[in-house]
Amino acid sequence: LSLFPLSPNFAKMLVMANQSGLLPYVCTLVAVLSVREPLIPIYSIRGETNEETQSKMLETLKQRRHWCAQGQARRFGDLNVLLKAVLDCIAQKVGSSHSFFELMIGLIVFNSRL
Repeated sequence: LSLFPLSPNFAKMLVMANQSGLLPYVCTLVAVLSVREPLIPIYSIRGETNEETQSKMLETLKQRRHWCAQGQARRFGDLNVLLKAVLDCIAQKVGSSHSFFELMIGLIVFNSRL
């Protein structure tokens, strides 16, 4: 675990994910969790007018509700929401008709451009 340039918790997550065949998902989650605030706070969204600000806030709330799971999948909680948020963002950048693997490659390429 000491070979990873991460906190021990994240390193352990990666090792266990590799053993389970879930490495792409957990790599995404570790990347998201290593950021202080992965989602923009609602109160920081501003528009030119009050109506535009309200409209942008409502649209953001609708998008976040879309990321939340329904039924039994709600048990996955915040990690599922973060994973869906990242994949949704990548899908918007790369195109929504791609597989998870293609989206992960898009994430790597997108981050390498930053």
